[in-house]
Amino acid sequence: MNNLSNKPKPPKPPKPKVHLWIFTEGLDERIPADMDITLTKPIKPGWRRKCTVATDEPVDQQPNGLYARSENVEGDSTPAVILPESTSQLIQLWVYGDGALGTKKTRVIVDAHVGEGDVALNLDISYEVASPDATAFENFTEGEDEVIPV
Repeated sequence: MNNLSNKPKPPKPPKPKVHLWIFTEGLDERIPADMDITLTKPIKPGWRRKCTVATDEPVDQQPNGLYARSENVEGDSTPAVILPESTSQLIQLWVYGDGALGTKKTRVIVDAHVGEGDVALNLDISYEVASPDATAFENFTEGEDEVIPV
């Protein structure tokens, strides 16, 4: 008899686990630096509405000493008026309901890059200038001629 056959076989060493990591890299994309909002209700003609918006990081002052500037994008109302109480992280402004009735859009622009160089961050504010008062006649219809009563 062979004594070697009765001996237990030594355990096989464990196979090392191979971990494979695959890393793929895509193309860089620009992070959107613009934001659009629409006011919840129309502004009456001849009125203005105070609005406030915060920034996630401080912004630079504009050359005029304010922390934002504004421009008209659509319509004939006064561009948003930036209040001097604004800070580097809290912009306060007036949205004006002057000009003709209709759709308006104003843009608030801050310099989002601290230090030299200007990196514009835009906030577009869309709104309606509308009146609850009657402003026009509609659906005029003509009837039949009749004798004027005496």
